[in-house]
Amino acid sequence: MVGRRFLYVSLFVLALSISSALPAAAQGVGTIGGTVMDTSGAVLPGATVTLSSSQGTVNSNQEVISDARGAYQFLRLVPGTYIVKATMPGFRPVEQRNITVNADATARADLSLPIGQLEEGVVVSGEAPLLDTTTAMRQTVLTHEVLQTLPNRMDVWSITRAIPSIVVSKVDVGGSESFQQSGITVHGTSTEGGYYVDGMDVSHMDGAGAGATFYIDPYAYQENNFLQGNSPAESPRGGLVFNMISRTGTNQLHGGADMAGMTKSMGFDNVSDTLKAQLLRSIPASVKAARPDLKPTADISYLFDTGWWLAGPVVKDKVWFSTSLHYQQVLQYLLGSYNPDGTSVPDDNNLFNNSNKLAWQMTKASQLTWFYTIQHKVNGHRASTTNFAETGATLHNEKRPQVNQIKWTSTISSKFLMDASTSVFRVSDNFHWPKEVKDDAIAGWDPITNTELRVLGTYAISDMRRTVGQVSASYYTTQHDIKTGVR
Repeated sequence: MVGRRFLYVSLFVLALSISSALPAAAQGVGTIGGTVMDTSGAVLPGATVTLSSSQGTVNSNQEVISDARGAYQFLRLVPGTYIVKATMPGFRPVEQRNITVNADATARADLSLPIGQLEEGVVVSGEAPLLDTTTAMRQTVLTHEVLQTLPNRMDVWSITRAIPSIVVSKVDVGGSESFQQSGITVHGTSTEGGYYVDGMDVSHMDGAGAGATFYIDPYAYQENNFLQGNSPAESPRGGLVFNMISRTGTNQLHGGADMAGMTKSMGFDNVSDTLKAQLLRSIPASVKAARPDLKPTADISYLFDTGWWLAGPVVKDKVWFSTSLHYQQVLQYLLGSYNPDGTSVPDDNNLFNNSNKLAWQMTKASQLTWFYTIQHKVNGHRASTTNFAETGATLHNEKRPQVNQIKWTSTISSKFLMDASTSVFRVSDNFHWPKEVKDDAIAGWDPITNTELRVLGTYAISDMRRTVGQVSASYYTTQHDIKTGVR
């Protein structure tokens, strides 16, 4: 009785909040739609259209009948490559292969059936995708294959430089920025962006929420979607929206691994004597006396970046899994930051990620997915981005974010669809004294050299939690798609 009462109340709220929306907006899934016609261009109502995947994945085996306009569509498809086939008595069947589906977009696949025998089929493959005219949303999609060709694929901020009109505050060249996030400016603002996993918010819970306490693991995601404007109603953000689409397993076992690294012996000093003199001009005399051999170069002792992913079936055509592991480590010495004894200030950072996903085809019409990721990030000496600092005046920063998401989708009929999802996002983001600080240290500031001295004055301990639940219902009429929901 309690469950039935909740359902009735939810549907009543849905009816009150009805509004137009995309059938796949900001949910991490896409759509295939099109029209079935004969060779003269006349529409063919009543044609049987089937969907399949060569690899086999959740919701890939479906069948619909084209409506009075000859139109059809397959909803809530995870990103990947699909096959659509149309058949009708008196016409030769037509099969279109290699239809690429991206999240939050509709892939058009119009099928033209020639008159003939059913045994004689026509196979179409490799056609360029038709323009998605279902939305005005501005979205740039970087698939897993594209990400693998980018030199900075491990840094989700740097790869946004490939998108026109995006301004990035810095570039993490080979990990030299210690895997820290960059500031993003689009449409003249840097405080209205957001970060999502499969359409669920994982943005920072402090201030405007435009930052990312949760650092993105590139091995866990099938593609990255960047929304620059006209975002759907589910996304109340006005800047650049990062929507990471989690990887879903298939009936075929797939995996990959990658490793990159460097040591101190692989670095080179390319600073000229003139530039060296300019850079050392503001160094205190005590430091110069202690270090007559001082060189103003960023000194990376070591940097390692390694990860792997594996995805495949648990039960073929029923349950699929995906798992990934990512580990990064760097130790470098900051240019311009020195202690009174002439030693350089270290910048050491360790970042560990583990992500897991299960997808279950509960029935032919309903699916359930679970995604979980945990992260441990330790920066032993996190320095200011605007000031120089002594070793004690840095931060020991430790982050432990966790994301837990569950999504359920059910096709009630060929025109009616329901979704329910929940997300629990927990973050422990704590800042402490570094290990070198003595108990009697007093914070100081040198305005001449723009340097923080001995120890910082304040530190922060931040434990945050966000729980989100949402239910939506979608109805597809002859002319319009209508969606309503509550969050």
